[in-house]
Amino acid sequence: MNQSEKEALAKQAEACLVSGQLEKAKSLYSRLVEIDSNDEEAWLMLAAVLGETGSLDEALSCAQRAIAVDPDYLEAYLTQAHILHRIGRIDEALQSALQAAEGDPTYAEAWLFLAGVAGQLQRWVDAESWAERALSLEPGNAEAHVNMANALYHQQRFEVAAASYRQALALQPTLFSAMLGLGNSMLAQGDFSEASTALEQALQVIPDNADARSSLGICYANQDRLSEAINILGEAVSEQPDNLPAQLNLGRALSLNGDMDDAMDCLNTAVRLAPDSVQARVFLGHALKQANRLTEAVAAYEEAQHLEPENGELCYFKAGVYLEQGRVDESINALRESLQLDPY
Repeated sequence: MNQSEKEALAKQAEACLVSGQLEKAKSLYSRLVEIDSNDEEAWLMLAAVLGETGSLDEALSCAQRAIAVDPDYLEAYLTQAHILHRIGRIDEALQSALQAAEGDPTYAEAWLFLAGVAGQLQRWVDAESWAERALSLEPGNAEAHVNMANALYHQQRFEVAAASYRQALALQPTLFSAMLGLGNSMLAQGDFSEASTALEQALQVIPDNADARSSLGICYANQDRLSEAINILGEAVSEQPDNLPAQLNLGRALSLNGDMDDAMDCLNTAVRLAPDSVQARVFLGHALKQANRLTEAVAAYEEAQHLEPENGELCYFKAGVYLEQGRVDESINALRESLQLDPY
């Protein structure tokens, strides 16, 4: 087969791939690599087709063949990275993408992939750095803004994270991940009004998302919209029983609503889910105090204090219970201890 015939076959294969005729495209690319086993582009395209059909091991083998033919074929390294990622070999995917990005520092797609994978690995400093590289090359890329925002959020830099999520939404107004991220960033800053707006918009895009419903329920609980909070957090907990924030805030909302038995169930579940959570034991203590189970409330606060001995607020909580029990001297001592630990 001469060169012009090979080129015609490659164009036919590409047309089949673009039109979704994957089996035909697979057959044509397979023929091309049989004709010329040193055709790195055909190997890479065959890898792409096999990846689309779910034949990931074969796809990986083809991407590796492309690299063996041309060790400087950077697109093959990135394709290999995507396949490795889908297989679940995340660390290897990261290394392959790094070879692509370092081979060509202007390869925006490689930096974007790296930022996303670093986020999955919770390597937030790397994720921020690599998202910054992607944005320097493609400032209009909404996904890159979300990757940057995620990295900032998980470093507890909530204000700048929110700004990055807003930039993503300016570019792509219905981007669910940006709406959810903005809602969570504003929730972390205590701006429950803006957080609610963003999360409600997110749920218009993906109505059944448990994470968005959980965060929105927490907003409602903090806005004293108890019925709405109980409804939406109840749905979130039904879908994700191990969702600690949802369990905690559902318990809090139920207790404020006077549904003490259900509140105790949620809060005891939260303590079982997170035995080292001070907040879980504090919320349980508040509910026990509200139910006039004062001895148990003190025990809950003391367990929290065991986890966080320098927290003066816990002494203050105990002082209030002691006073209700008529233990005035102990209440005064607890208040003094609170002031020593937290004089301001």
